[in-house]
Amino acid sequence: ICESIGFSTTSNPDSYRAYEGAFIELTVSASESTGLSYQWYKDGEAIDGAASSRLYFSSVTMDDAGEYYCVVSGFGHTETCDTAVVTVI
Repeated sequence: ICESIGFSTTSNPDSYRAYEGAFIELTVSASESTGLSYQWYKDGEAIDGAASSRLYFSSVTMDDAGEYYCVVSGFGHTETCDTAVVTVI
């Protein structure tokens, strides 16, 4: 359905259950690799500087636990990816 307007989301981020201090990465991919913008959100709030297809944590903390999603925009269209839940134990 989205291909007729320029792009479609081809994968959504996975949820994680990780130990504190672990490395995790949330990724989203789209059918187009150029001309798109990305914005990640945690618990409904935009994350400053999180504007690529990947969101990574080199060492997760309890403060990183929450619900994350990415909004992908381009070609006059915006698509919101599925929510990934990050649980830190």
